[in-house]
Amino acid sequence: MMKTYLRPDQAMQLVSVQDMAWFAAEAFEKPDQYLGRAIELAGYSVTARSAVSSLRRAGIRPTRGFTIPSVMRARLPEDFRLMFEWIARDGFKADIPALRHEYPVLLTLEDWALQRA
Repeated sequence: MMKTYLRPDQAMQLVSVQDMAWFAAEAFEKPDQYLGRAIELAGYSVTARSAVSSLRRAGIRPTRGFTIPSVMRARLPEDFRLMFEWIARDGFKADIPALRHEYPVLLTLEDWALQRA
């Protein structure tokens, strides 16, 4: 199921667990290069619509996503509401080209989906 709290045309940054593991291992193997460094991780940036298209090309059939109407947001716990508002307003800003320079085999959503198909 492709669930999102974003507008259909709003881009979201995603990263695979495999890619997160690579960066974690690198940080342990090369602490002098990573100590004190904060890195936003993402392998790709897609809208919900383009994500659904990528998944379908890989043979995965996601169901329709949804957004949280403002009426429902009022009922969420405060920390969830603030998180969703921040994601919708500011979102993540990983420097994907720089991350790809450091680790060229970062998976795209379609690459990830094809591995699982």
